[in-house]
Amino acid sequence: MGLSIADIDQWNPEAISAVGAASTARADAASQASSRLNGLSAFGSWQGDGANAARARTGMLAEGLDRHGQDVSAIAAAADTAATEVRQIKSQLDALRSSLGQYGIIVDANDSRVVPPPNLSSMSSANQTVVKQMAVVGQQSLDKIRQAADLSDTYLANAINPTGDDFNLDTQYTRPAALVGSPPPEGTVDLTVAITGPVTGVTAITQTKTWWTQPWSKGKHCK
Repeated sequence: MGLSIADIDQWNPEAISAVGAASTARADAASQASSRLNGLSAFGSWQGDGANAARARTGMLAEGLDRHGQDVSAIAAAADTAATEVRQIKSQLDALRSSLGQYGIIVDANDSRVVPPPNLSSMSSANQTVVKQMAVVGQQSLDKIRQAADLSDTYLANAINPTGDDFNLDTQYTRPAALVGSPPPEGTVDLTVAITGPVTGVTAITQTKTWWTQPWSKGKHCK
């Protein structure tokens, strides 16, 4: 098991929910940007090799935005699920601590183990037996909580780090050489402006997963 009880104690389900909401907003922004690119009026009257090259490149950019929107939507769904699971796990941990506390047993969060009361040796034989039995059951329950936490963490990490390549707006559009020095016909718009203008804010969308992969994160939920 990778996560300790101390890690679980630091989990913040509200922060995870906020990531889900932000991811949903970014997915919507990517969808809107893609729609704008697919609906550019410049392609209605602009003809020629330059127009064809720009049309193909714009289509690739729109498709990339669609794929990115789908990825971010998956992150949003995974974050919402993880936030619910984290609340349940933390609630179960609180309940276990409360039950063990009735027998003087505490949970060592750093070592992820239950610790019998310091006065165990002074108890009667019968009470010692009961406390020891509760300690065994408590440790089993603690291990199950950690297993559930690992599964939840892995599910979210997999959603945040897909196997495909990340979409990068900056590398997805380069003005075709044929357009340099050859402006579009009068009455149409410059594709460089038309494409980058409405989508300027989309560069932020591409950063959705970045902070999750920082060295300090280690794939763990928000702290």
